[in-house]
Amino acid sequence: PCAARGSWAEGVSRTARITTGLERGAGELLAEFLEEEGEGGWSATALLKLAALLAGYRPTIDVGIHLRLSRRAGNLLNRLRELPPETLAELHPLRDAAPRRRALWVEQLGAEPVPALTWLLCQADDPRRRLPEARRALKDYHDHLRHGRIPDLVDGAWLRRHLGLSDGRRIGETLRKLRAAELSGQVTTPDEARKFLESLAEKNIDKEIDPP
Repeated sequence: PCAARGSWAEGVSRTARITTGLERGAGELLAEFLEEEGEGGWSATALLKLAALLAGYRPTIDVGIHLRLSRRAGNLLNRLRELPPETLAELHPLRDAAPRRRALWVEQLGAEPVPALTWLLCQADDPRRRLPEARRALKDYHDHLRHGRIPDLVDGAWLRRHLGLSDGRRIGETLRKLRAAELSGQVTTPDEARKFLESLAEKNIDKEIDPP
């Protein structure tokens, strides 16, 4: 059962547009970067088509459980349906940026960035025109991966040693702020990263000292 998100016609139209986008070239990303068969018998392409089928509707049941999807496949399905189509517009301004910055943009799409980017591409007006840009970003992402993630410009050991941070949660939050600064272009090198973090630490100290 599904509750309509918009009108029935709008739901059918969006589903058709996404499926057509997949057939017009967005799926080439999957062919290059993913295995044909996915976990539990569901390929990434099949999950994309399922997400497209549900694009115009809000299911009143947990589709992943109903179809007996694996947890990974169910999480991917939910993530695809939550991604705003306009997210893809963020990639074009990065065409002249450093490769690492594009890699970080891909990484922030979630745990399954290849199908996520493909999903966004499916919803573009002209997927084939955007395909080279997406391919380049994915290459940058894979070039910068180390042990399943893109390493931080400054590691936790430096934060503990130079800024006196010991709490794991604070270290994680600080590194997330550093990545956000990288993604925005504010920070590009390890030296700039250290200066950014030192400035951030000074501001936090000032806040703690100032009276409420």
